[in-house]
Amino acid sequence: MNFKFERFKNTYIVVRVRTGNIENFINKAWKSKIEIMNLVRFNANLIQFKIPLKDYKKTVKVARASGGKLKVVGRYGIGFLLFKLKNRISILFGIAAFLFCICYLSTFIWEIDITTEKNIAPYDVRQDLKSIGISPGIKKSNLNVYNIEEQLMQKNNNIMWARARIYGSKLKVKIIERQEIPDVKKSNETGDVLAKKSGQILRVYTTSGTAVVKPGDVVKKGQMLIKGEEGKEDNIYKVNANGKIIAKTFNENSAKVMLTKHERKRTGRQAKNYFVIIGGKKFYLKKSETKFDKYDKIVDDKYPIGIETYYEVNDKIVKCNKDDLVRKTSEKIYDKMKEDFDMDIKVVDKITDYSVSGNVCKVTLVVVCEEDIADN
Repeated sequence: MNFKFERFKNTYIVVRVRTGNIENFINKAWKSKIEIMNLVRFNANLIQFKIPLKDYKKTVKVARASGGKLKVVGRYGIGFLLFKLKNRISILFGIAAFLFCICYLSTFIWEIDITTEKNIAPYDVRQDLKSIGISPGIKKSNLNVYNIEEQLMQKNNNIMWARARIYGSKLKVKIIERQEIPDVKKSNETGDVLAKKSGQILRVYTTSGTAVVKPGDVVKKGQMLIKGEEGKEDNIYKVNANGKIIAKTFNENSAKVMLTKHERKRTGRQAKNYFVIIGGKKFYLKKSETKFDKYDKIVDDKYPIGIETYYEVNDKIVKCNKDDLVRKTSEKIYDKMKEDFDMDIKVVDKITDYSVSGNVCKVTLVVVCEEDIADN
């Protein structure tokens, strides 16, 4: 099939021409009105340049007339893509069919995403949508999201607000439930606020009632902090006392530890026995005489021939470093106390003390905190 090269624009080829007279070739090319670009000369007989595809035939004639040889080394442009696809109609048809299917299927709704709150189940909303003809597979052109919202609110009185929107091939429905207004009853309860811990008062905040303590006072657990009364002199009335009383509290805990410990250490000497087990009985292939007074015994019977290894050890009593022992014990006590602390408690200081009686050391930790001691 003849191909018309002059039909293609912006399509180029890179060629190399080998000839004994390069100047003669270039002169003839100019006379033939061949558009030469990016001319590069490699040596006395070889040049490379770019030409439009429409000038290819003329370039071949000029090269032959100059006694040279022409070789195409590069191809650029849409014309060569069409060359490749020319005899591949089935590929083009498949691509076109695929794009058509994608475009056609995108005109349908294939998924419905429903978001609700606490009391209305997505299943109930899905059933209401089916009753009005909305289900996966419906065409987008048949949907009116505003009508869907109105019909959902009409079908279910518990729906206060509905929102339906189309995103790609998905219909998203969001439901806001109707909330009943709770009955607000005036509270007639009265009472005082007592201290749930002993401590020294730092700050006093009352929202109702009359504070009977002030900063600097030392109070005990169960003592009244805020009295459930308000008013002055002859106009006093009962209220439910409430507020925050920030106090410095002292939380104490202790633990007893030994000042000595047993230290078990291997000396490096060892003995090994080799054995096999047949019919549940152990038969020794080699049995060493173990003369260690104290030892660790390790048995490895994962393989057909088992090994018993005896490691000699020295067991002795070692005196602990008292300062390190007190510090580590204090840290353990604090970690255990923290488990019972509320999130609002602020630790301001830690005081560690100890006493020794014989071989026993008693470690006492006092954690100074700032916390609300009002038992509202």
